Order: sequence, then structure tokens, then C-alpha cells
Amino acid sequence: MKYDVEFAKKLLGKSILIAVNVIDSNGEIESQQQMHGLIKSVSATEGILILLNGSFLGKQWQMPPDTSSIKIAEAGEYNLKATGEVIKNPDYICSWQVHRNE
Repeated sequence: MKYDVEFAKKLLGKSILIAVNVIDSNGEIESQQQMHGLIKSVSATEGILILLNGSFLGKQWQMPPDTSSIKIAEAGEYNLKATGEVIKNPDYICSWQVHRNE
């Protein structure tokens, strides 16, 4: 993991689209989750706190303190398969792979 302090400062208040893939012990995708929201806080020790919008409105999601996973999003519409939401022009995107060891 990498935490870039200067990049992290630029994230505050910006919109982000997050994809989480859960990978089973055979290396297959077990489940996928997509969510979006606004970045509320960033910390090298506490991680990156997202205030979620859309289907998860009112909830929060805490990302690890890894700014290397966050990329500037290309302008356009992003369709969330699970919820049917269309997200227009998020500032950033990130993707996580969670591996189960069962």
C-alpha cells in the first residue's frame, strides 16, 4: 500500500466510484459490489472515509489508506449493474480485490 499525502489532500470533498470484487480460494469472483459517494476524510493511519450516496445513502465506507488504488475518472456515465444507478462524471474511481482464504 502507498499513501501519498499531497494526493490525499486533493481527495477531500471529491466524488468517487468504488468497485469491490471478492475472490474465492479458487481465484474466481465470488461477488461484486459497486458504490459511490463523497470523500469525507483522509488519514495515513485511519484510511479514507467515504460518505455513500445512492442505494447506500446514509452509510459510510472506510477504505484502507492506499492512495495508489485511486485514479482520476474519465468523464462520462458509469452504470452500476447491481443497483441500476448511473453515475455521471465522478472525480475518481478505485477498485479493490478482496481474497478469501477459506
